[in-house]
Amino acid sequence: MAFWDEHEVSSGGGYLSPEEKQALVESEQPFEITGVRYEAENKFGPRYVITISLPDPTTGDQETRMVGFPKGSGVTSRDDILQAMLDDHFGAGETEAIPAVLAKGGNSFLIKPAP
Repeated sequence: MAFWDEHEVSSGGGYLSPEEKQALVESEQPFEITGVRYEAENKFGPRYVITISLPDPTTGDQETRMVGFPKGSGVTSRDDILQAMLDDHFGAGETEAIPAVLAKGGNSFLIKPAP
């Protein structure tokens, strides 16, 4: 039996790939942030993970994906806005999605308000 008959490549569990994140930046495609969580410990170090809803580029159907952002990487404005979403919005019981776009600042991905 061949190796690939017994093993499957993981797609990252619904996380956007670097290429998909870059495509979001370039297209300025708005999406909705439907949740934020903080992971103090994982194999990547402390990070925020947002859950987003956005149109599938192929079908146009809404899909749910995730994006991870390292905490403490020097992008304090992003850390601050993610912590505020966690504390002041979702953590406060709000369920309304937050419209946003992904932008680039140097080598870092940033979250900006949707136009």
